Amino acid sequence: MPDQRPVKQALRVLRLISACLVILLALLPLAGCGKKPNQVDPPPGVENDTFPRPYPDPSTDPKP
Repeated sequence: MPDQRPVKQALRVLRLISACLVILLALLPLAGCGKKPNQVDPPPGVENDTFPRPYPDPSTDPKP
């Protein structure tokens, strides 16, 4: 009767790797989560500008 230990060990490693991949994929959506700041400063070099502002800018948006 052939020795089944290497096959069982390979299956055990495969299950462990699969479980790790499933856990990492389950946690991936949480990587994009975070707290949003209450106040956002304008980019450097911009003076007297309200930020954040609506996009697209209604004053430059072409009317249909």
